[in-house]
Amino acid sequence: FNAEEQLMKEIGYRRFLSHKVQHDDFKEELAAVDLHKLDTDQEAYLSSILNFVVTWIENHILKVDKQITANN
Repeated sequence: FNAEEQLMKEIGYRRFLSHKVQHDDFKEELAAVDLHKLDTDQEAYLSSILNFVVTWIENHILKVDKQITANN
């Protein structure tokens, strides 16, 4: 995220702060993963994490990141 955030600063992207908040929220969500939950139902927990990551990345790249060049 650092390179993308630096680029947004350099081009004066007007939605930089809200975009950075999304990055920060994503990182916080991953940091909050409780590895002890793997002991109770590994498949379901990993599936949940993977679903979150894939959905977030798809949405972020295909929608949010495209706004950087489209609306700047």
